[in-house]
Amino acid sequence: MLPIVRKLFIYNIFILLISCATSSEFKQEPGSVSVMAYNVENLFDTQHDKGTEDHSYLPIEMKQTEEHKAICKQIRHGKYRAECYDMDWNQNILERKMKRLAEVILQVNSGKGPDILIVEEVENINVLTQLRDKYLKTANYKTVVLIEGFDKRGIDIGLLSRLPQLDKAQLHKIPYKGKTADDQVWMERSRGILQVNLELPDKSKLAVFGVHFPSGSNPTYWRQQSVTHLNQLMSQLPKDYLAIAGGDFNINSSEDSSHKLYKKEIGQKWLVSHLIGCSSCRGTNYYHRKREWSFLDALLFHKNLDRQTGTANWYVDPKSIGIPNESVYQKNRFMSPARFEAQSPVGVSDHWPIFAVLKPRKQIEN
Repeated sequence: MLPIVRKLFIYNIFILLISCATSSEFKQEPGSVSVMAYNVENLFDTQHDKGTEDHSYLPIEMKQTEEHKAICKQIRHGKYRAECYDMDWNQNILERKMKRLAEVILQVNSGKGPDILIVEEVENINVLTQLRDKYLKTANYKTVVLIEGFDKRGIDIGLLSRLPQLDKAQLHKIPYKGKTADDQVWMERSRGILQVNLELPDKSKLAVFGVHFPSGSNPTYWRQQSVTHLNQLMSQLPKDYLAIAGGDFNINSSEDSSHKLYKKEIGQKWLVSHLIGCSSCRGTNYYHRKREWSFLDALLFHKNLDRQTGTANWYVDPKSIGIPNESVYQKNRFMSPARFEAQSPVGVSDHWPIFAVLKPRKQIEN
């Protein structure tokens, strides 16, 4: 056995043993409703979508034209420029990516996956439907939603659910106001907030908001404006609606420590997943340069869903909140989220998902 192959084999066995040794399935009781938010990291199909900058995520045979090479040449970052020229994003690689994603998603609820799945960084409804139909069959997702948004790179927010959809989904454009003209231009490219209204088993109405706020490379006030608009959307809901939100908030630990975005600006309106549960969780993303864990990803719950003080028919169970990360593909050698690389034996996304369960209030434990 070649040395590199031997190392990869031993590494895979080690990760598998760790996963088996720490396995704790995310179960749920009959009648409850589970939700997961997951940044699936660059889930692109193999076709070019007109008007988007998806040129890196194409098969190598489509990258041989002078037009394509001219587009790649304009990319400043060396790594991304090389991917645009040389990465072979073919159907086999896409299938490998989807297979690994499905293994992560189906860790919960006895292999059926969450009842509500919010996903970020999905190119289009085509690839989201491929994931559902080919690899998430056991989840039996009937509702599939993705609305093409404003991100020029072509990544959007999607939703899959076993719950029925009540009416037409909406993509809310965030009314950003830049402090500079250049900021305003780039803010207009940012993703909106997806709203999908679902019907709970007791016929209660649940508004689900999917988010993917501007990345941490952008100023804090961009994310503050995003939070403000999300709070406004929730406040404008009819009184008989419950509400949850989930996704990639892109709020890192350093920023949250300085600005208290989760505790104050979000916490004034919502229950925040990692503030009410998940006490042993370190985060959903790890930034190696700063050696910093962050909850870039979170689930939010209307305060009426509080277990102790809420009056809604449902409540979020703090004990259920956790990070499903026991797939053999999810961890790198540092035990942090492993990014997907086509030729690597591990890797699926640079984020870990976050999970929680809503229960009927009549099931509150003593």
